[in-house]
Amino acid sequence: MMRIKLIIQVKKIGEQMAKVRFVGKGLNKVINIAVGTLILEGAEEQGVELVHGCRYGACQSCFVEVLEGLENIDSPNIKIFNGVKNVQTCISKIKKDGYIIIKVN
Repeated sequence: MMRIKLIIQVKKIGEQMAKVRFVGKGLNKVINIAVGTLILEGAEEQGVELVHGCRYGACQSCFVEVLEGLENIDSPNIKIFNGVKNVQTCISKIKKDGYIIIKVN
């Protein structure tokens, strides 16, 4: 028996969306995530599997590198090392519409 997963994204009238591209580990996928949505939840809703653990920021296993569009992300924990910008997908929300490129490790 074959299972088919159907993902439907409904955009409410006037709802702002960010276009998010996930790259790395053989991944190159663009999805739309609504403003105010956690990156991890938005990705999961559209079939993008990201590494995570606790889902509330303590384990820090969900850090990803933001290659572009950090200004479009609302995150309580941004880490920048040698110019590399990292956020945790389980506690970081889309702040405004725009374009974001995220590199998964």
